[in-house]
Amino acid sequence: FTMSTEDLLAFSETMAIDEEAPRQRSASEWLEQEEGQLLEVKGSAFADYNAWLHAQRPTKKPPLNEIAGDSLLKAVTGFLNAEGGSIVLGALEIERYGRSPQFQGLPIIGSYLVPGLQVELGDRGWNWDRYERALRDLMAARIDRNPNQFVHFYGDGIESRPVCVLTVREPHRSPTSGHWFYHRPKGERHSHFWVREGNRTIEKDGNEIVEY
Repeated sequence: FTMSTEDLLAFSETMAIDEEAPRQRSASEWLEQEEGQLLEVKGSAFADYNAWLHAQRPTKKPPLNEIAGDSLLKAVTGFLNAEGGSIVLGALEIERYGRSPQFQGLPIIGSYLVPGLQVELGDRGWNWDRYERALRDLMAARIDRNPNQFVHFYGDGIESRPVCVLTVREPHRSPTSGHWFYHRPKGERHSHFWVREGNRTIEKDGNEIVEY
């Protein structure tokens, strides 16, 4: 029996994923840490808190739109192109959002407020399966090279508020596998090559990608 180099690489990658299941920390454990090379914290995958806070006549709940989704995809792509990492959804930085009247009285963990994900999960119970499918469909549609095999999802709760954690595993890379990932925002023709560097996700292009 003969296995090609590409088949061997794919087999090795699959074995690594199966053998190295990510350690499942609670969302609270993650939120005790500051954002950095391996951690990003976001308020939502689908609710646009920034538009809501700056609206002249804000609605009762933040609007659901594509902006929040592209912000999440940027972070996922950055981790895929670096060392991997984890993203907590459902929390906001106190430094940035703590003075907003809409967020008074929320649970606080570490440096974060926890509004949770109730806006996008709905009021009829936490359907994590449906939410995960929505996230995975979004990633498959807007990240070139479907990243879903490298992303582990689990739902959690903080003081009866739903939050979730996405753990992004660094893919196996080799000169022949070409496992780089590109984010394609909705409505744009240009794809973005994001990389996580410290507590920032930055874009590289041209020679920077070649040298990277």
